[in-house]
Amino acid sequence: MLLPAAAETSPSFDLRPLLTRWAARYMPDDFLRKQLVEVTIATAVDDPDLLNGNSVEKALFFMLHKAALKKLGLSPPETKGRSMSHANLFTCEVWG
Repeated sequence: MLLPAAAETSPSFDLRPLLTRWAARYMPDDFLRKQLVEVTIATAVDDPDLLNGNSVEKALFFMLHKAALKKLGLSPPETKGRSMSHANLFTCEVWG
């Protein structure tokens, strides 16, 4: 499990270290990685329903992946056959 158990987390639990590790796979530049992490967190805060489902980690990864593709100027994969929450992740607007 990537995220700590609820009993191990404090109200100040920070997702940034986890998201930064994932972002490093997409962005070689530290500044761009930090932007990607902040966009991912903002997306989760703006639409917390995207985190509903079986795996919060998977939802966060999809958010980060979508933001990275947008920043890199690439198109996200087709959403046909995915649950509505995952389809919404690929249509959300990020990076202004």
